[in-house]
Amino acid sequence: MAVIRRHRTSFWSSMRDAPRDWLMHLIEDYELFDWNRASEATSWPIALVLNGLFVLLGIMRQLSSRGSEMDAIITSDRTYRAPKVGRASTKPADTGSTWVKFLSTLQILLFLVSVGNAWIFVSTRRVYQMRMKDEDSNLLTSSCRRVYAGTRRPQWAQKWWGWVLWMLWKWIARVDDKIQGEIWELALWTPTTFSRNLFCWYSPVQLMLLAFINGSNWYYILPVAAAMATQCTFLVFAYTTMVKDKQILFGEVYNEYNQ
Repeated sequence: MAVIRRHRTSFWSSMRDAPRDWLMHLIEDYELFDWNRASEATSWPIALVLNGLFVLLGIMRQLSSRGSEMDAIITSDRTYRAPKVGRASTKPADTGSTWVKFLSTLQILLFLVSVGNAWIFVSTRRVYQMRMKDEDSNLLTSSCRRVYAGTRRPQWAQKWWGWVLWMLWKWIARVDDKIQGEIWELALWTPTTFSRNLFCWYSPVQLMLLAFINGSNWYYILPVAAAMATQCTFLVFAYTTMVKDKQILFGEVYNEYNQ
């Protein structure tokens, strides 16, 4: 019969190792968490909330600007009709224009959020190296380029002071500056699920359309914006489905060929 012996540690050892164990648990939970599923579940509500805030700020800005214009007309009329006796009364602070500027600033910030997400969506890429690919290949795309194998020493490192700095950086960062020919490098586009869904329903073009919404055109501006988002979502869904179908087909052909 096997005897299981448990290794007992002291209280101070447990207290000393507690932060490291807690950090290891956090890292493990982070790696095991399904981020794609969470992004799929949270991206659509966040996009709808951001669109609602953008439209609400636009309506409040238009109402505030109209109210400030009406107050300016009434104030100017009262000033014109008031008797001019003694010193002229000081002009009250225009709080309406300040509020309109504040609402416009919030709208610009929301638009910048959309632009930033669009930039992240377009520019997120992962670089792969293809060392066995022929130099003259006609099956490559614009995402492929010919690069040197290894880190090429920059021009400033050719001088004596640059050589000293480069050797120090090479030792710290473990940089290999030995050029071993040229290889193909592929910058694969890998957008996240969150940025993709947010781009479909919170794109800069859609916000530029919603910026002109008012009480007389909302009934066709909102359907057009929703149609744009639906069309983009359908296109993304159809393309991702096609990529998955190709992967399934290629995998099945590879298995049949090996058998």
